[in-house]
Amino acid sequence: MHTFYEFIVDGEHQISFAREEAKSIAKQFGFGNPKLEEIAIIVSELASNILKYAETGKIIVAPFVSANLKALDIYSVDHGSGIEDINKVLQDGYTTKTSLGIGLGAVKRMSDEFDIYSFFKDSLINKNITIIFSRKYLKDSEKHYKFAFLSRALKDGDYNGDALFLNIEGKKLTAALIDGIGHGEIAYTASYRAINYLIKNYEKNLDDILQDIDKELIHTFGAVASIIKIDKQKRKMIHAGVGNISARVLNAVSKINPISTNGYLGSNKIKIKTEEYDWSPNNIIIMTSDGIREKWNLSYYNELMAKHPAIIAQFIFQFFAKPNDDASIFVIT
Repeated sequence: MHTFYEFIVDGEHQISFAREEAKSIAKQFGFGNPKLEEIAIIVSELASNILKYAETGKIIVAPFVSANLKALDIYSVDHGSGIEDINKVLQDGYTTKTSLGIGLGAVKRMSDEFDIYSFFKDSLINKNITIIFSRKYLKDSEKHYKFAFLSRALKDGDYNGDALFLNIEGKKLTAALIDGIGHGEIAYTASYRAINYLIKNYEKNLDDILQDIDKELIHTFGAVASIIKIDKQKRKMIHAGVGNISARVLNAVSKINPISTNGYLGSNKIKIKTEEYDWSPNNIIIMTSDGIREKWNLSYYNELMAKHPAIIAQFIFQFFAKPNDDASIFVIT
């Protein structure tokens, strides 16, 4: 099972296909007009933009569904020559030859959240990439956090053993990335049993949550997990984890190095260790399953770290996701 859908764009005929598929996906998740029509326009313009600048690329449609949030994320990704002057393409009146004529500036205004990034290959990453991101929320509300999540099953897999939980209430956030041990249905069963527990019990402290999930998963193959709670009003973050979910905090005023307990949930043998850190407005937390290679390092790319979490997540995913494993990334600012 995939949590996003990819549509190759290398000709005019694929623009309408991607547009209609995106509308169909959005409708399944509860979107109606006028948002459906805006989604159609956004996809058409982004696909047209691919043909103009890169000749080939892909549209990625990623429904985001969690405890109290529903959104549709739309990406265009290409490895063409890139966009040298991003400010220029966002100006009103600047359109591509094959577009609907509304331009990326209008796409930005139609989006609840939007960002764009062009990276030009260097000695570390030997490929250009341009990523444009647009998000539409099902319901409008004040957001104190920006976030993004990308996940897919291993190549040709029917079940995705990775799962996410996210709940935002005012300035308080609870987020978790769960990876069921193994692959296929057995991994899916364990991770989603853990998510179902979190939906009902996310308000508990992290020690109790992980101890309870450990008991919940005894009759499964188990799972590993990383869970955080952030309170922006108190400027605090609490983390606890079991197993090999990677958690990194970037841009921290003082070093933050979340550490997880060895083992796995479902073993009935774990000892939970929670850690509390100061949280600053510029912090970025990135959680990845073991389907993302750990060689990524954003310290060389200050411009990227200033972008929306969706741009950061897609950049890492495109270059570091393993095809032969379930792969997930969760980015929060």
